[in-house]
Amino acid sequence: MMKPITKVSIAVLCVSMIVLVMFFWLGRSKTYKADYIKMYAAFLDYSLGADNWALADSELREQAFADFAYYYHWWRVEYTDSLGVRRSLRFNNYTGSTPNDTHFANSVTKAAAEITRDRIEKAITPQYMGSGADSSMDFYMLDYPLFQKQNSNLSFDRPVLSITDGLRLYDYDTAWIFGGHRFFLEVTGSFEDEALYARAAGSLYSEIRDFVKTDPDVLIDLSLHDTKTGAVLESRQIAYIGGTALIPEPAEGQEAVYWFQGVLQERYFPLR
Repeated sequence: MMKPITKVSIAVLCVSMIVLVMFFWLGRSKTYKADYIKMYAAFLDYSLGADNWALADSELREQAFADFAYYYHWWRVEYTDSLGVRRSLRFNNYTGSTPNDTHFANSVTKAAAEITRDRIEKAITPQYMGSGADSSMDFYMLDYPLFQKQNSNLSFDRPVLSITDGLRLYDYDTAWIFGGHRFFLEVTGSFEDEALYARAAGSLYSEIRDFVKTDPDVLIDLSLHDTKTGAVLESRQIAYIGGTALIPEPAEGQEAVYWFQGVLQERYFPLR
């Protein structure tokens, strides 16, 4: 004779099911096995220069969650660019649902953005130093907002991985990163010299544009400080998209960045 199903029996059954589900999920993992060094060797020769790059290190890493673990590889290759600067290119094969080519291309494009930032900073900063008063300028290359929700590729149209006309990190025109790629430049300047502050407000964008030889999207945030107290005497926010000057909303610092990102979103990712 079958025993009647009781509340205790149901509870035991539920607990057993939970244990089985946990047993099923615990220990589950995925290992990304794509070997990017082999897969993109021809491109690395093209982009970094054959016999000009070498694998510096590689590492197997884990991304663990409550019920799942991902294992993937990081690689770092080193090369010397055309200006004699020793540089590193770092990338991993933790792609998620992104195709390998897109994932690797994004790593290369972001590396180009960092090189662009370095070169702009090296060319522009010395012009605003040495006045005897404290001044500083910081440059940031940022990707356009919300691009990940619309397209995981940082490139609009221009090829990245082609071994005939793709991105050469070894030696490339800095205009390349602004011509069809989703990056904008943020510059913050802090001055105690009024003349340098005025010069930055009037000329900084044109100096950047002349250096990169194109019309980049740029947000400039400047402040003039009292030499004794450090108090902010005046600040200006100047924005350009495609060479056109914009009148920012009253904002500074991160608020100005949020405003600029909103303008970029309306231009490049209009809501439908």
